[in-house]
Amino acid sequence: MASSPDYLRLATSSTRALADTALDSLREAVVVVDARHRHLPVVLANLAARRCLSPATDNTFGLIETSLHRWLGSASASTVESTLAVLSDPQSPTSSVLQWRCTRGEFSVETEVRLLAMAAGQRLVMLTFESESCCRNTIDLPLGSGDRRLLALTEHARDFISVGAPDGRLYYVSGGVRNSLGYTSEERQSSNLFEHVHPDDLEALRARFRQVVDGGIRAFSHEYRVRHKDGSYRWLESSYTSALDNPLIGGVVVNSRDITERKMAEGRLSQREEVFRLAADAVDGVIYEWDVASGFVHRSRGVLEVLGMEPEDLEPTTEAWGERIHPRDYEDVKKASNLGLLNGRGWTLTYRVRDARGRYRSILERGLIQRNAAGDPVRAIGCCVDVSQIKRVTDLLAETQRTAKMGGWEYSYAVRELTWTDEMFRIYETHPGEFEPSWDSMLVQCTPESLQRFRDAWDHAEAVGGQIDLEIEIATLKNRRIWVRIIGHLELLDGRPFRAFGSVQNVQAQKLAQIALESSTGWLKLSMNMAHMHAWRWDRARDVFEFAIVDGKVGHLPNVFPGMKKLMTQVHPGDRHAVRRAVDYAFQFHAEVQREFRLKSTEDRYRWYEAIARPLFDDGKIPRGLVGVIQDITERRDSEVRLRRSEELLRATTANTADTLMLVDTGMRVRFINKGVGGMSIEQIIGCEIGVLLPEAARDGVVEKLLHILETGETATYEFQSGEAEELRYFENRAVLVRDDGIGTGISISTRDITERKRLEQEILDVSGRERQSIGRDLHDGLGQELTGVALMLRGLGSRLEQRCPEAMESINEIVGLVNQSIENARSLARGLLPVRKETGGLTFALRELAARSHDLYGMEVNFRAEVWPALNLDETEASHLYRIAQEALTNAARHGHATQVDIFLLVTRNTFLLYITDNGEGFRLPVSPYSGMGLKIMKYRAGMIGAKFEIAPNEPRGTVVRITGEQPLTASAPTGTRHLRSE
Repeated sequence: MASSPDYLRLATSSTRALADTALDSLREAVVVVDARHRHLPVVLANLAARRCLSPATDNTFGLIETSLHRWLGSASASTVESTLAVLSDPQSPTSSVLQWRCTRGEFSVETEVRLLAMAAGQRLVMLTFESESCCRNTIDLPLGSGDRRLLALTEHARDFISVGAPDGRLYYVSGGVRNSLGYTSEERQSSNLFEHVHPDDLEALRARFRQVVDGGIRAFSHEYRVRHKDGSYRWLESSYTSALDNPLIGGVVVNSRDITERKMAEGRLSQREEVFRLAADAVDGVIYEWDVASGFVHRSRGVLEVLGMEPEDLEPTTEAWGERIHPRDYEDVKKASNLGLLNGRGWTLTYRVRDARGRYRSILERGLIQRNAAGDPVRAIGCCVDVSQIKRVTDLLAETQRTAKMGGWEYSYAVRELTWTDEMFRIYETHPGEFEPSWDSMLVQCTPESLQRFRDAWDHAEAVGGQIDLEIEIATLKNRRIWVRIIGHLELLDGRPFRAFGSVQNVQAQKLAQIALESSTGWLKLSMNMAHMHAWRWDRARDVFEFAIVDGKVGHLPNVFPGMKKLMTQVHPGDRHAVRRAVDYAFQFHAEVQREFRLKSTEDRYRWYEAIARPLFDDGKIPRGLVGVIQDITERRDSEVRLRRSEELLRATTANTADTLMLVDTGMRVRFINKGVGGMSIEQIIGCEIGVLLPEAARDGVVEKLLHILETGETATYEFQSGEAEELRYFENRAVLVRDDGIGTGISISTRDITERKRLEQEILDVSGRERQSIGRDLHDGLGQELTGVALMLRGLGSRLEQRCPEAMESINEIVGLVNQSIENARSLARGLLPVRKETGGLTFALRELAARSHDLYGMEVNFRAEVWPALNLDETEASHLYRIAQEALTNAARHGHATQVDIFLLVTRNTFLLYITDNGEGFRLPVSPYSGMGLKIMKYRAGMIGAKFEIAPNEPRGTVVRITGEQPLTASAPTGTRHLRSE
């Protein structure tokens, strides 16, 4: 059977084979053309048509795809075109005598033209004619034997001719009726034209025949069923032509042909097409045929199921489908299809395509290639199946496996093949490219201990056809040991295993947690045993206690308590109410409770216990009992009693001491204190952090010192002040580390109020300063003036004696020099006793003089620089403290630091002052003994007297830095206005 690509869209390969066989078995010539094209290309031709029209009977493509006009005469071609223009009903064919061009020349034959019922958008027309008209050989008969010749032809023909009267009576029936219906001509002439017609076809045939008789139509063709002589019905195709006006005939000429075989072939073809259509509709996908040369694509009705649109709404091209492919998948699809066309093996691929609602659906496409004799691809036939649901389930399964760290496996005993899912490769820390899973390679990854356990379990499962479920340890491909849980199911066939499947889950985290839990449980049991602690549970409904006694040691806990009532009888009368209240509180507020109480032991004496209980409830929030632990704390309570007695004795002993004594633990909490502090009683202080007893300004510094003591074990002495300016008090503290077996367990602190001592020290300094000022003024104003007067008197005496006794002038001048030296010494003493005087320039002038004298005294280079704005508001006494600090720093730099250079810098602003002294000596060293370093203590004390901060530290790269900073006092005489900065 020869066919065009359009015919391939009519049936599957199996359906087409049956249709080809049926059509090729017909004696009539069948030609099908595509009426959508003006040149009417032939798309199908059976064997009879090819033998009649084609130059070579085995040339399949000699007729197909050629124009129908090539095989018709010009007049016949015009007739066909006009017929096709009005042809619209597949059930109403028409017949015309057409002139065909066959292999033996041109011949005229009556040809039926029928429109085939096809899908929308297609228009196929079938032409049928008797092929024997051109194929049979001409028989030479003698002249005058025409009648015999016609009779022989009609007697042996399968077609027959009938002539009927207007009322349906038969005038004539040719002998061919025996070959078609089994009747003789005489038998058939004795009946009516409609006598043997099938009842279902009778009315339609009578109506058309009446139209011919009435002159409404000249001729018509009709297919109908007629009963055979053997009782069966045969299909006839008859052409009715009016010859009523022909005096030689006077009736209707009926040319009938038996088309039963063709009808049966058409029925089988229609049935196969319906089977194919139903099969295509049943598949959740699109069956397509792609003409590679033209690019035309025919798609099944599955387009509606997959894309939600009618097939006619999607252009029959590959580009239309490609526009709906996901952009990320398009290049891969294009590459795979091109490669499949080149190698001829087709393609199988998965991609996403956009449906009519704009959603992307996952498609599994498989395409097969058909090639011509030259090996070139002609068309591709394939199917696109919607696998969105499968893809969704597969993705969810893969994600579940990744989340649960669980992979699947399957083993076939027949082919000895092991299959892994992707998660299996992740568990073994490898990938398919570097590791090929097999049963032996999987077992190699087991540790020796786990391998033996697995083999034993697997051998038992193979013997009975059961399953395994065990945890084993494996080594991954990265040599990391992990724990996995393997589950396997075996299927037996005739008592022998033929398939196994299961899962492997990474339980490393759970296994480590289990090991840690078992270890913690062991430690907990040991700790509970050592602490005399027991777990218990009380069932409220049954009023029964259950105890978990560790290592069978009951201690002083009674063995059995029948219930809560019995337990309460053993509780000390003074504690029963508190215990009952705790139980009620736990149930009422769903809260955990803790209570200490006394319980009568087996020795018939009361012991102290501490119980922690948590309530239990059922689904209806109804209390069903308690669960908790109980611990014997008798020894702890006895120790606490003894400790309290010791503390009371110690507190009574130290209550009359002037100092405050306290003991602080390593958490900086007060554990003992001998008296109340800051309005807080002893009971309020015990357990509090020491910071609550310290002023806010000194809190951080003191806590830091105490932590340093805990870390180093050093003894520290520190001071701090508390209160307001009017009631400012000073405290001196000494902190010592308390050790137990060489380990620091706390700090002992003694605090003394040194406010009065500070006041006396200040008074001493003030008195000393006033005495220095008094002596200095007496030396300067008294002795200095008197010596100056003596010097003047001596100079006057010398002037008088110079004329009278010149030899005495040398002695007088010597005396004058001694007196002047005494005057200078007196002034020096006065400056030393009163170094800072406002009338002589104040602190700036005094420090400059000190720098100058130090060069003479110590041989050092001393540089002084000052930046003062607007002025220093300290009085002479306060400024003298800064002067004495600078003086002591110079002495230390020369005597202890062996410095060669000292820099003194004085900076005064509106609100602050800074005295900064640096040297290049050997550096700062802490005093060796507590009795040495008095100069540093005095310097620090002097700074504290004026409210300044004293700091001393090593200098870089060598030497010492002394820094005194403070705030200027606010005075009414402080200058204001234009800034004046003096730098020296």
